[in-house]
Amino acid sequence: MKLNLPFFNRKRYIVLNAYTNNKRLLENAPVTLSSLLPPVPFFQDKVKDKSISQKDFNKVPTFRSCYGNVIAAKRSAVVPCWSTYTVTVDNNKSLILDSADMFKALGDNHFKHNEDPYYDTSNFHVLKMSSCWLFEESTGVNFVYAQHIRNNTNMRIPSGLIEFKHQNGVNVFNLVPKHPHTYTIPFKTPLVALYPLSDKPFYVESHYNLEKFAELNASTAARFWYTGNSIKLCK
Repeated sequence: MKLNLPFFNRKRYIVLNAYTNNKRLLENAPVTLSSLLPPVPFFQDKVKDKSISQKDFNKVPTFRSCYGNVIAAKRSAVVPCWSTYTVTVDNNKSLILDSADMFKALGDNHFKHNEDPYYDTSNFHVLKMSSCWLFEESTGVNFVYAQHIRNNTNMRIPSGLIEFKHQNGVNVFNLVPKHPHTYTIPFKTPLVALYPLSDKPFYVESHYNLEKFAELNASTAARFWYTGNSIKLCK
């Protein structure tokens, strides 16, 4: 998953490095460009009218051929789900989360947030899923963080901005309505997309590196950005 990028003119492109401490996660669900996701079959299994030919169906406008989606796929990184989750809200409106930790990659990486006085969540449970990836990017460019267009689960992920020069984690916040229901988030589901706010060419590299992961994890645990703007604090 490491690219052979040229040494010269390094500042003319954006490289997002993703690190994990789980080799099997790297092999099975790496962080990549969204354009490298497996194609979705959309004809034989989904068209009820079998009289429509493949050629005619290809002329029908879909998200697959949408210009914005095609360009966005080339300009975004995708963070796949590192396990299979089942989200359930019972009749008492309490949240139940079950996970299949197939790669022993979870650890202590999911819990409910308490009610936030800044962000009214009275109608939702706020479920925080801590990613098994840590990120690093040297220029400090901001990234738009949003639910991936191919995440067709019932998740509701708030959008925002993030950067990886001064902080390294990507936590997925999922808003779960407080009414009885259940749904599953399958392993490898494209959870979130990261769009760099830059016109420079964009590359993504995924790594299995225990030492680097530990270094970034220690840095992230410091949480100094909780007390103010991380960019100002680091200058």
